[in-house]
Amino acid sequence: MFPFFEQKLFLTMLVWCVWGDNFYRLDLIRTLIHCADLSGQVLPIHIAAEWGRRVSKEFNNQAIAEREFGLPQSYVIDPSEVDIINGQLFFISNIVLPLWEPLAKLFPQLSFAVTNMENNQQFYINKLEEIRSQSVPLES
Repeated sequence: MFPFFEQKLFLTMLVWCVWGDNFYRLDLIRTLIHCADLSGQVLPIHIAAEWGRRVSKEFNNQAIAEREFGLPQSYVIDPSEVDIINGQLFFISNIVLPLWEPLAKLFPQLSFAVTNMENNQQFYINKLEEIRSQSVPLES
């Protein structure tokens, strides 16, 4: 997401809350449904990590089916743990957090979601550092 999108989303929700225009109400409803659809990383880490693992498995199964049907693969088959973690970090940083932050500004009761995502993001960063510290560099 881009800052422009985040600003537009926040302003749309704010206008709807202030004026209650049906056009903006529909935008808000669409946004809430989209947030619900992308809420796996909003959950506490023990649930979010499992959710991410299952989504990755689903994508993996799709890539296998695409290969079997001779279609271009949309996902790496058997991604490494590092690939999965990097995918979750990208998803949180570039898609979910920019979507949920303006929503939490408008509805402060949802601020826990942003906190959970920030905690999850840090968990994944720490996990990457742990994996990299365990890797033994190859000698030349």
